[in-house]
Formats: sequence, C-alpha cells, structure tokens
Amino acid sequence: MNFYEEIIIEITELIDKKDYDQAMSIINQELSMPYVPAEVELKLLQLKKQIIDLSDDLIKRSGAQTFSIEDIQAMLNNDKDTIAQTIAINNIEKINIRLILEDIKKYLLNPQVVAQNKTFLLLALLKQDFNMDLQVFKNGEYFTINPASLSIEKIDQEIQTITNIVDQSLGQENPSLAEIATTALFLYFFNSFPKVELEQPYEAAAAIIYLAYEMSGLEFKIEEVAKWFEIDLEVANQYVQQIKESGALENATN
Repeated sequence: MNFYEEIIIEITELIDKKDYDQAMSIINQELSMPYVPAEVELKLLQLKKQIIDLSDDLIKRSGAQTFSIEDIQAMLNNDKDTIAQTIAINNIEKINIRLILEDIKKYLLNPQVVAQNKTFLLLALLKQDFNMDLQVFKNGEYFTINPASLSIEKIDQEIQTITNIVDQSLGQENPSLAEIATTALFLYFFNSFPKVELEQPYEAAAAIIYLAYEMSGLEFKIEEVAKWFEIDLEVANQYVQQIKESGALENATN
C-alpha cells in the first residue's frame, strides 16, 4: 500500500465517522501540494464533493431543530467545526439577527473561517434584507459590503448559463468530466462571492472545461472547445488563471 492509498483510506474512515472537518482538512492539504498524481487528485475532489453533499444533508436536517441564541452563538464561534458554523448560519433566520450582530462582525473578519462559510453567511443576511455595512476579510483582503445591496439573481443567472453550456457540449460527450467542471464552477462561486467575475459565459465554460481535463490528468488544449462553440481565447485563459489563483480548487480557507 502506497502513501496515497493510505491517505484515501484515512479520509474515507474519517467520513464514515462523520469527522468531516478533519477529512476536508486533509483533502485541502493534499490538493495544495505542488504535485499530486492525476488519479489521486480526481479521487480527492470526488471525496470533497461527497463531504459537501453529506454536510448539506446534515445542515438541511438541522432546520427541523430549535436552537437558542446561545446555541447559535456557540456554533458560530466554534473555529474548529465548519459544519456547526454552517448549521448556525442556516438557523439565523429564526432569531433576531441584531442580537448576535457582534458575533457576525467577528465571524466575517475571522481569518480562520473558510471562505465558503462567509459566503453562506452573506447570503443568509441578504435573504433577511439585512441593511448594514459590514467589514469582511476574505481571500486575503478586506472589503466593506452591505448584504442588502447584493444581487444574487444576476450571478445565479450567469452560473446557470455557464452550466447549461457545459452540459450541452462536454456533457454530451463525457458526463463525468462535465460534472467535475460544474463542481469547479460552484467551488469558485462559493469561494469568491461576491467577487465572481465570469461575465462572458462561453469563455467561462471553456475555462472550467479546461480545468476539468487538467484536474483529471488528461491532455486538452483550451482551443479544442471550438468543436462546440467559439471563444475569445485571451479571455478564456484569463478566467483559467483567475479561478486557479482564487484557491477554490485547492483550499477553501479565508
């Protein structure tokens, strides 16, 4: 048994034990290494998606429970448990948000909180029409944002358009690769929101198709998407670099 086989077994056992945070930590650590064999990288990404799906199910089921303000504060401030944080975020609509305003401010500035959870919180605040300027530290930079000013509909439409292009092109030829491509797109969205800049859908589709091949260890030149649709090659390559530099496909931190 080699090193990578042992890592995969360790992650699988952690998932079986529902220790999703530790499993995700190991996955992110391995994906951030300078070299990972293509077949191992693909398996790690599949395990990452499995954890996200399992976590989503756990979070949805938490909605049937009743949490006190103290419970929500404790979960939100638990740096070591991202699932507990997400459950807290999923339940803040049931309380007066201003009662935990200081916790929210602290959370959005905490460098230990993963970027995707800060996205979940901003979206939850948007859903509640929360109208206040907030300081956020995300992906290595500080910025000010008012959740009430966010327009999720526009980004939703862009992502759906890109997903449809992938499904109607690569999806007809290789559904598994198309799934990897759209997973990469969603990871980028949750990591980078609200600074998601993929305004040219065909070029964005080309970028995530290229990245899907690259993550799978398969040879593919981005120009090859021309068999499905025309693109501005320069813009498509800019999107590839943009998604890579975001860290969304490696580490979901900060």
